[in-house]
Amino acid sequence: MDNLEGLETWLKGKTADGLRRGIVSTAFRTLGVIQNELLPAVDRPPIDTGAYRAGWKVETTDRGADIVNTLPYAPVIEYGARPENVKIGRAMIQALAEWARRKGFDAGGKVPKGGDPDKAYEGVAWAIAVAMKKRGIFVRNQVSGLRVAEKAVKALRGFLQEECAREINRGR
Repeated sequence: MDNLEGLETWLKGKTADGLRRGIVSTAFRTLGVIQNELLPAVDRPPIDTGAYRAGWKVETTDRGADIVNTLPYAPVIEYGARPENVKIGRAMIQALAEWARRKGFDAGGKVPKGGDPDKAYEGVAWAIAVAMKKRGIFVRNQVSGLRVAEKAVKALRGFLQEECAREINRGR
């Protein structure tokens, strides 16, 4: 009887360990789907410095793994921001002005000779901020946000069982 109980305990441990490894494997596979399939397929993706794409990470846990993006603006990209929640402030204007500079917007050539180009970029930033205040941020076709995580969950459902089965069988 002790041998059967020992076998049962051993199998439960191997199965639980295999499930955990399968979940971790699924998380890494899903990370690849996010970075290489879902984000490139987005109409007008949020690509500037590549930080949002690179911000997606797998964090292992006792029970498996979580897929996260810890960038402070990731929730706005994921869920959008309704117009009434857009608050124009100095930090927003500075960030948008810096973005406009990197993208080469020149305020339509409206920088007078000897004028301050920083002011021109701030003008572009104010125009963008006002548009965001009017329309919201990442509100496209009546859908708020890119919903990358939701799409990733749909994708991982297709291979979660496969990954877990492979890892459970590998551990026996």
